[in-house]
Amino acid sequence: NPFYPNGGGQLGDSGTIYLNKISCTDSSLNNGSESSKIEVLDTIKGTEENETILITKISKNVVDQLESNNSNLTVRAVVDQERRQNLTANHSATHLLQSALRKIVSPYIKQAGSYVGE
Repeated sequence: NPFYPNGGGQLGDSGTIYLNKISCTDSSLNNGSESSKIEVLDTIKGTEENETILITKISKNVVDQLESNNSNLTVRAVVDQERRQNLTANHSATHLLQSALRKIVSPYIKQAGSYVGE
């Protein structure tokens, strides 16, 4: 699973999971068609170690495909890299700002639990 979950104040990844049927003759399962995509809206940490839960948007058509073709399917997970890079840069900037404030203003300044959105 290439998706990083929400953690440490940084939002989780989003992206797309593409479904393909091996030796596919069904045109609805072609890579990139609307009926063969699962949109990953967010990711969160699960309760188990190294568990990531994907918050998804799945059409009824995709659910039907998964139920009827659960074997012979391949998936390709694609993270929204531009969004991830922007979130990472913004998250890092909060740490740099905190460090500068402690050095310039006061070592007693403390920041915890900041939320860095999009």
